[in-house]
Amino acid sequence: MLTGKTVLVGITGGIAAYKICELIRMYKRANANVRVVCTQNALNFVTKLTLQNLSQNEVGVEEFTVDDFKPEHISFADEADIMVIAPATANTISKIAAGVCDNLLTSIACAFRKPVILAPAMNCNMWDNPLIQDNLNKLHYTILEPESGYLACGYEGKGRLCSLDKIFDKTVEILNYKKLDGKKIVITSGGTIEDIDPVRYISNYSSGKMGLALADAAQNLGADVTLITTKEVERKYNVIKVKSATDMKSAVEKEFSDADCVIMAG
Repeated sequence: MLTGKTVLVGITGGIAAYKICELIRMYKRANANVRVVCTQNALNFVTKLTLQNLSQNEVGVEEFTVDDFKPEHISFADEADIMVIAPATANTISKIAAGVCDNLLTSIACAFRKPVILAPAMNCNMWDNPLIQDNLNKLHYTILEPESGYLACGYEGKGRLCSLDKIFDKTVEILNYKKLDGKKIVITSGGTIEDIDPVRYISNYSSGKMGLALADAAQNLGADVTLITTKEVERKYNVIKVKSATDMKSAVEKEFSDADCVIMAG
């Protein structure tokens, strides 16, 4: 089912960390190569030796090692086809959203350019915190929301790690639907601005949302995406910011020669 695929499992310091041992076994039974990276706090809940035996690979914890000349965070990021961060604590979510790279896991996340599944687990009040919700919205990952029930802290509410079957099934779904792998897709979006004079201009109401949605979908299907847009957009794929129709035409002509598909969207 996952033969030839490498799944990078990121484990953070939450009580649900022990559950990930079974998730690793599920990936191995599906013939995936499993790499594991965990934070120091994660090792308070599950041992490195256990993770190494289950994954049959060395487990990454330290960002700097003396045994290898390669930067650990880049080699991990390059090797994997997908990254699964579970459980994802409020702390790690916020660090990744802010671009903080103070441990191996967050550094890998910053360098990772392939699909990421995030499975949060935390106290229900932490989950409901607007700051955490804002940070999740910044990430543009596949978010598998926590389930409701009795929590380890004694509270009852939304915060439990979602089922391992859900995480596994989503991983298989993403890895088996890379229909655009190796294809370059160029997409345009947003209304152009044509200056009349230093004060006035002609434009339209195009929001650019359709083009952005198409670009996100194409990336999830494995495409090499270039989005040419008039809007301010932050994405991990290539984004070219333009203003006028002439700017957009020039950008499209530059990217057109090696593109497999061009989509002129709104």
